[in-house]
Amino acid sequence: MTDTTIVSDAPIDDARPPQHNGAWVAALVTLVGGIVIVSIIMQAALSGLTSGGGARSATYTASVDGVTAIAAEIAASDLVLTFDDVDEATLEVQARGWRADVEWLLEVDNGVLRVSDDRDLWWSWPFGSSSTSAQLVLPQELEGDLTADIGVSAADVIIEGDFGDTRIRVSAGSLQMTGDVSSLDLDVSAGDASATITGEPPSSTTVDVSAGSAVIELPDGTYAVTGEASAGSRTIDVRTDPSSPNTLHVSVSAGDATVTYGD
Repeated sequence: MTDTTIVSDAPIDDARPPQHNGAWVAALVTLVGGIVIVSIIMQAALSGLTSGGGARSATYTASVDGVTAIAAEIAASDLVLTFDDVDEATLEVQARGWRADVEWLLEVDNGVLRVSDDRDLWWSWPFGSSSTSAQLVLPQELEGDLTADIGVSAADVIIEGDFGDTRIRVSAGSLQMTGDVSSLDLDVSAGDASATITGEPPSSTTVDVSAGSAVIELPDGTYAVTGEASAGSRTIDVRTDPSSPNTLHVSVSAGDATVTYGD
């Protein structure tokens, strides 16, 4: 009987796949860590800009010789307009945050003082935020003599003082006004407007609301009331007299309008 033993020098074939778990886990951890670090840096930078790192300010002045009217177009800022003991129109602008912009317009054109937040808003940066506020102070000697045309499209505007014939257009944002006017023409297509008229009753008050709301407080007196509400609500809480020289027209196509006496 013969015993036969076969010995092979060929390597044993191991069918298990190679193990690379440690390598890809390390790569993933590195990638995530890098993203976190970049995010922290960006957040810190943007936080600095929005909390004061991007703060800017500017002052504009204009002579008011021969000025008989003011025209303001405020698109995306906060504005306070007052009268005080100054020699010329003075505009103080402060901006804070990403793209802090203090570029405004203050000039006199054919007797009209023109004011606007003259900025290029065709694009907006998707990160961070910004805000702009301004205060316009007019010489006291002009109070009561200027006609006014004020446009508010996406801003908060406060007006304190007396004017002649006054036109206000609010298409977004808000407007608050306190003062005496010869006449008032208020058009609200969006946003909110409130006006407290002092002194004598305006000879003409017109309120048109197509969206948003308007609250008007008038001086004590009688008013010849016209207008209608096709939608929304219209509240007139003043004494009416068709023969009154003080006309009051209130028209509402959407939103609401309220007219009452001031305190």
